[in-house]
Amino acid sequence: MGTKLTREHPGLVLGPGGSVSYTSTQPKKPFVAEKIFTGLNADIEMRDPIPVVHWFLAADEKSESFIGNAYEKAEALLNRVDDLGYPNVAANMRRHGYDPNKNIYCVNDCGAYFNTDYSQEPEFADCLSQRGKGPWPGVEFFPVVDAQGGFIRFFSALDAMKRRKEKAGETVDLTGYDHQTYLFFKLMPRREDVQIFSFEAAAPIKFITVPVPFDDEVLTSFHFTQADDDAVPDIYRGKTRAEYEEAYMTHYSGEAAALREFVKHAQIPAKTSIHVNGFNAVAFKKPPYSFVTQHNILKAHVREKGGNSMLEDWREDTRSYDSMQHGVYERLTSEADAVILGPHDTKITNNWDRFFPDISDLFFSLAVNKQVRAPAFENTPWAVLNRKRAITYRGKQNGDLDWNDPNVENYFIDFLRDINPVEDPWLKHMLLLRFFYEKGMMKQEQRFIYDSFEPDDPALAPFLKAQMDKIRGKAPLEQYEAEAFGSDAKNMFEVVLLGSGTTRAAAYTDEAFDFGYWVVSKGWHFRTGGGRYGIMGAGADGALQWMEERPGLAWRAHLSAIQMLRTLQFEGARLDLPDMKRQAASGRLVNKFLKVEPDFDRRMRNLFRSHVLVATVGGPGTFQEITRFLRLVMANDPLVHGKKMIIVNPRQPGASDRSVSLMDPWLAICPKPLREHLIVVPDMDGAKFETANLYKSYYAQAAAMLPEYNI
Repeated sequence: MGTKLTREHPGLVLGPGGSVSYTSTQPKKPFVAEKIFTGLNADIEMRDPIPVVHWFLAADEKSESFIGNAYEKAEALLNRVDDLGYPNVAANMRRHGYDPNKNIYCVNDCGAYFNTDYSQEPEFADCLSQRGKGPWPGVEFFPVVDAQGGFIRFFSALDAMKRRKEKAGETVDLTGYDHQTYLFFKLMPRREDVQIFSFEAAAPIKFITVPVPFDDEVLTSFHFTQADDDAVPDIYRGKTRAEYEEAYMTHYSGEAAALREFVKHAQIPAKTSIHVNGFNAVAFKKPPYSFVTQHNILKAHVREKGGNSMLEDWREDTRSYDSMQHGVYERLTSEADAVILGPHDTKITNNWDRFFPDISDLFFSLAVNKQVRAPAFENTPWAVLNRKRAITYRGKQNGDLDWNDPNVENYFIDFLRDINPVEDPWLKHMLLLRFFYEKGMMKQEQRFIYDSFEPDDPALAPFLKAQMDKIRGKAPLEQYEAEAFGSDAKNMFEVVLLGSGTTRAAAYTDEAFDFGYWVVSKGWHFRTGGGRYGIMGAGADGALQWMEERPGLAWRAHLSAIQMLRTLQFEGARLDLPDMKRQAASGRLVNKFLKVEPDFDRRMRNLFRSHVLVATVGGPGTFQEITRFLRLVMANDPLVHGKKMIIVNPRQPGASDRSVSLMDPWLAICPKPLREHLIVVPDMDGAKFETANLYKSYYAQAAAMLPEYNI
């Protein structure tokens, strides 16, 4: 990266009217930085980097860390500028309303870490779920947690170790640091004048072993540390985030210290005007506010009642939105001031099996858009109304439960089946998110889903108004254009693999790697919907390894990744774009293809053209993909005519025979008639067997001339 810097650096002075384009693999980080800028009263505008520079497409080297680091992100952005050429970058920036001379790119590398290495204690050896955990001191906290099987397993082991050592009279050191590194790039008209500034800070913290809820209004968010710095006022020191609220984060954390130095260095003045959370500045919106419900999507059942007495000064938007249109959920949330998922129309509950795919598609689409901070939904309050809000087992609820206890797991499955959607219209879906968060399949905290209200709760209206008072506008809907790199192949037998884009558990990724290797070894087209990491990244790694081992036979196989801009921002691109360009320039066959679709709908139609569809464990994004397939089936879409999706339902790593498999909760809430369109198998060997059978059925004559598969 040093080769991209000059010895002479002009000052990083923004002054009035500056803006920051914030990039991070963690969707929550721009939100945190924005809160800090607000606390500092800095007159600076936070902006979305995606429309300006597709920096992530240049991240062609797979990270040696779990989630990448700020320096890799910096290298990727600058490589991308080199690849496109600065004049094109500058023109693109101006086209989107950015001044290249007044815009700063911010990349954050952050993480808490322990001062003491307890990684070799027996409690942690027992819960290890993947290789490469490394020693603890100085290692970012979240990769350690991933390696130890997720939050619940890690903190259960930490608590067990602490109790054992203290019982033996030993002192346990759970202190550490909240360490932050921010790098800021200023892109000037002359390429060689690009400069990088880094601001670092660290705040002492103390880890706690009992998860503490962040906020009663939020579905799931825990903070496992306390402020431990003498510089922190007594009212905050030693308290959890639930107790000190935003004061520590915005004033005393490592993040706040680092950004305070940046604001001082860049000479950013105090705020004198209103800026929107995250995007363009607009005026405050005045009531009446409008809200949408699930009935706007189910257009045959839009309720024509023009308002709700519970919501004074609000009006119910009764327009219908065709959810099969491209980008409809983005338009829905962009045009509404709030989204309220409440009681279903009786026509829906009386035909639950029929409407389950529509209901699930809506819920998971909204959950994903919140998780990736989609601009159209970023500042829109989302209320989910149920009469119950938790699962209770032996006096414990939600985060207090041991979600790895087989008794809890099996009780949870029965609890899901017994939920009545008339009384609790969305509880099945909310608890499904909880389950996959506890199992480590959701890496980001699920914020801004307000689920503490019952239907007809009079507190809902003033609460939503209070949320609207905090919101200062929305980002306009960006119209993205599709991009394609490499060469597609549409005349081959195609197999697509869908699954978590974040999990690092070897129990899942090793099987995905083997599956991708196996598919291309048959001379087929292996397709994924993800990037560098997780199950889909591992599958791509397997396919690439087979091609590299047999360069003379690589022409027989093909590898494609079909992504979106948002997934690329957080997952990166696994395919090596410069290498693909070199292949094409030399006249060699390019047997790899990357397509960046403008929205989820077009991405899934592209993926579902495959002959075989395979899905395995994942978070809300994977279930969004599965339910979209079921919706297309129910709509008799020719794209999926006669197709079934193979669902791989693996055992949990190291779990007992009484433990549930990871897809069991979703299968428990999926109506039986819909499961007829699925083929459920216990592992990837089962997926291979079913894939081979489908190949034979598609190409019966060709299969008759081939030897039997030894699977």
